[in-house]
Amino acid sequence: MRGLATALKREGETDDEAFERVKSSKYIIDFRHDEYWPFYTVKHRFGRIILTINTAHPFFTHLYDPVSKMALVQREEETDGAAALLEAEQQGPIVALDLLLLSLARTQSRLAQADDDTHRLLETLQREWSETYRIQLRA
Repeated sequence: MRGLATALKREGETDDEAFERVKSSKYIIDFRHDEYWPFYTVKHRFGRIILTINTAHPFFTHLYDPVSKMALVQREEETDGAAALLEAEQQGPIVALDLLLLSLARTQSRLAQADDDTHRLLETLQREWSETYRIQLRA
């Protein structure tokens, strides 16, 4: 579990803080920049569902990041300080988007456990959907 926490450590987070966050979470969102990955991937490790969002995919630049920043901008206008920024991350449309993606990740994780054929089918769906979405966003 400590190895997983180290791999999922966020910027500015200590190893112990990452371990406590991962240990207390059933659902984890991570970010990775990779030109060749789909816009999201799902892994199931140590009873946790890990959704990785690809920051190199147009999904991130056209949808995820703007929605995330929208929540921060709205909150910054209301109050000042770091505490306000932390609260903002847990409000608004970004929460709905995170929950949508986490429900997709959970469903995919559960279905993929059925058998190898289902697992491969879901990975193919993920790659095809991601590539189609990439093409549509660039059109």
